[in-house]
Amino acid sequence: SKQMEGAGESHSSLVGHKCPVCDNGLKLPVVLQCGHSVCKECLPSEHLCPTCGQHSESIGTATTADPADTESSFVAAMTASPTGEPVSHQVDEEEEARRKAAEEEAVQRQAAEAAAAAEEELKRTDPVGYILARARSCTDSVRFDGYDLTDQCAVALAGWLATNETITVLDLSKNRIGVEGARAFAAALAQNHTITMIYFEKNQIGDEGARAFAAALPQNSTLTDLYLDENQIGDEGAR
Repeated sequence: SKQMEGAGESHSSLVGHKCPVCDNGLKLPVVLQCGHSVCKECLPSEHLCPTCGQHSESIGTATTADPADTESSFVAAMTASPTGEPVSHQVDEEEEARRKAAEEEAVQRQAAEAAAAAEEELKRTDPVGYILARARSCTDSVRFDGYDLTDQCAVALAGWLATNETITVLDLSKNRIGVEGARAFAAALAQNHTITMIYFEKNQIGDEGARAFAAALPQNSTLTDLYLDENQIGDEGAR
């Protein structure tokens, strides 16, 4: 092929060869990827070979002093990137970077999966401990809507809320909290002085739970909104 013929020519000494651009002897010759040579200062900026028109993504320099040097330079040219760094080295570095990135991603994924598994295990074996741990990590609002909480969890959470001084919003809607849980939160309201909103819809507190909340309201000066919709509250509890 033409490329192979050009490559063969470049293996010989460049002494006496002329530049195809300036038609003078090669000065600081540059070996193109196609195998042809040109003066360094005559090399087009787009790296198009003036002899065959082929674009060179890699170039190398050669010396006219020693044929062996010329051959080494040609070999370097065939394995060099546009920046002059050997392509094999660049490939190795890129592969190593990809490998490290993949390893780091795998480690992060495993850590996330382990944390999720530990959380699920705690939720299953110690639901009260799980709820309290989540609540303590909150700063201004606690949201456990739809967590299927029972009175046991509600009582523990109410005990924590009673002395908390940062939480302003509490969302316990869509759970299974009954009268016992409602009484615990009513008692907590008498001690808490930061809570402003409580969402308690769609639980099971009934008339008795509603009366417990009603009795606690005069003892709390910060609560502005209490939502008790869909709690099986009849006329007796609504009074």
